[in-house]
Amino acid sequence: WTFLRGLTPTTFTFVSGFALSLVSLHISARESAESSAYRRLRRFAFFLVLGYLAHYPWKNFAGLRAYTTTDLQMFTAVDVLQCIAVTLIVLQLLALRVRRIGPFIAIAGGLAAFFCWLTPVAWTQTTGLPLMLSAYFNPSTGSIFPLFPWFAYPALGAAAGAWYLVTDGTSPGQRARKTLLPLGVVLLAGAWMMRSMHWEPFGAVALGSGRPSQFLLQVGLDCVLLTILATLVDLRPAR
Repeated sequence: WTFLRGLTPTTFTFVSGFALSLVSLHISARESAESSAYRRLRRFAFFLVLGYLAHYPWKNFAGLRAYTTTDLQMFTAVDVLQCIAVTLIVLQLLALRVRRIGPFIAIAGGLAAFFCWLTPVAWTQTTGLPLMLSAYFNPSTGSIFPLFPWFAYPALGAAAGAWYLVTDGTSPGQRARKTLLPLGVVLLAGAWMMRSMHWEPFGAVALGSGRPSQFLLQVGLDCVLLTILATLVDLRPAR
């Protein structure tokens, strides 16, 4: 139950990056890429503000004059709204700057690898940073969704979405079987090899959800499950 429950935020964050690629990289005659991007950036900024307001620990603004360390930790803790807002802002700006699919996939995939593999370093070496900054790098201040490793899920989703967008296929299931399914199989195979060899980079065995092999395992399962869902969509009776 605990493991399957853990797939909920990984699926949500992966799909958010996937969907961003579909709407950002798809050429539409209804609205220019810049105007639609700026509209989404305003929405993501609202999510960021809303995330902090949801953690506001005082009854009014007067509480700011007499806050405790616990209050400040609660206010600056990074939850899913702040994490997804910052991540999607970065990916949206990347999509605005990099219009070609190939370079976008390479950069988004590289960012996913960076935030996945360096999570053990970030969690152990950034605890001395200022509180608000440390909250984005590690969970020591109470953050549930620090950017390490959670930035990696939407980033890889964005790369997969761009790949899906340019893949030949007449239905969602066909495209998913050409993109998400092989990606899922590769990630699951990588997770199995790492677990069977008892190898985690940077000695990440004790980090639990921060282990790179855990990222590979969960995203691999997400890709397989999404492929099954897309295949079921193909089975709908034609109207």
